[in-house]
Amino acid sequence: MRLRGRGKDNVQTLRGLLSRGHLRLVLLAVALASVSLMVSGLYALRGYAAENVVLSTRALAYSVEPALVFEDRAAAKKMVSRLATANNLALVEVVDAEGKPFVTWHKPGTSQYAAKDVLVRALWLGPVTQSIEFRGKAVGSVTVTGSLTAILRYALAGLVIALCCLGITVIAVRILARRLEESVVAPLERVAEIAHDVSNERRLSLRLEHSGIAEIDRFSNDFNSLLAELESWHDSLASENAELSRRADHDPLTGLGNRARFERMLEAAIKVAEKSGRQVALLYLDCNGFKSINDTYGHDVGDMVICTIAERLKRSIREKDRVFRLGGDEFAVVLDNLSSLEAVDRVSARIRTNMKEPVILALKVEQSLELSIGVATYPEDGETPRLLVRVADRRMYREKRGEVVRD
Repeated sequence: MRLRGRGKDNVQTLRGLLSRGHLRLVLLAVALASVSLMVSGLYALRGYAAENVVLSTRALAYSVEPALVFEDRAAAKKMVSRLATANNLALVEVVDAEGKPFVTWHKPGTSQYAAKDVLVRALWLGPVTQSIEFRGKAVGSVTVTGSLTAILRYALAGLVIALCCLGITVIAVRILARRLEESVVAPLERVAEIAHDVSNERRLSLRLEHSGIAEIDRFSNDFNSLLAELESWHDSLASENAELSRRADHDPLTGLGNRARFERMLEAAIKVAEKSGRQVALLYLDCNGFKSINDTYGHDVGDMVICTIAERLKRSIREKDRVFRLGGDEFAVVLDNLSSLEAVDRVSARIRTNMKEPVILALKVEQSLELSIGVATYPEDGETPRLLVRVADRRMYREKRGEVVRD
């Protein structure tokens, strides 16, 4: 099933559109959910980290106060290192009352200046300064800057989890989407297949199966009804055409082939004989005294006599031979694929014998039928249908007049 775009090359399948649409929706939904969770998590973690910086600053101010009073740099540095490491700080600066550096500590692997970058300040992780007092007198201050390590770890972990969730979700949704696509696309593809078969092969007996989807099933029922109606019309037209074709080639009274069919069959038989080297015989027949019967007993009896002659002629010929009514009381028989003319004599003899059987005309009046027969054979008497008909017709009338001499 194809959907056309704006240009000739922009042709897409419905399955592809649904697949890409589902994938984009899933990616967008998972991406939005992941970003929302990461942002909210980062915001919460930033709050905890900022609070940790403030509390750590207070704790450092309280812990460093004795070492600052007694100017014990080693003890101050040890205390700062232990607390800063435990509280995941990036930079700690302790100055005395005169503002001179007393102890400076920064996280291993992080330079003093990197700890003061814009990102740290943007996340409110410092610097935080706390004054150090002893007996109400300021003896120095401590400045603390927080570390990005925890936040970066959280961000990285969140990114990995989001990617994993995205992959799992994409796989699960692709499986479910494929089932949905099959449920929707498969019936539509079946419609396209049946429409193609109906259009190109006239297979009107095909029908759509139920899909289990209400909307598609309603469409399928209407489509099947349309196909059934088209099939009915097609069968009716085919039947009418077959009947018209049969009437065009057959005599309506006897059902035998008419003159047009006779001319085609005789020509075809001659062509076959030309290739096979065999013979074709044409028998031209006419009922003697038929006009008298028709005038005396009426056309109904005349029609009955014509039908009787047709039936007896069919009984007299071989199974592969054919009988035609050319009009009135004139008939023709085509005997093809002959290896000798003995079959012609046998068929003629059977015709004369069968015609001797009396026919009841009216009021128990019986009368035997007699046919005049003119025979012409291919290729002795002619090599075209017209010549054979002319010779057979002439010989038939000679026999009717009592002339038994053959050309």
